Amino acid sequence: MQIVVKTLSPDPISKPVQGPPPSGEGKWFVFSKNLALERLDNNTPGDGLPLNQQQRLSGSYSGIVTTL
Repeated sequence: MQIVVKTLSPDPISKPVQGPPPSGEGKWFVFSKNLALERLDNNTPGDGLPLNQQQRLSGSYSGIVTTL
């Protein structure tokens, strides 16, 4: 079985952060992205999968980045 996902574009979760990005040791920021199914075995959007990305939502990934 092969499953391929990608982040939504434009990503409805991502919002611009005001000011410069964190810099310096020990600074951190959080990220989160929604994922849409792009391929499930031989099925692709319009050929077994819905064309609308919102109908192919398959999860999310998020995390924390810490500068060292």
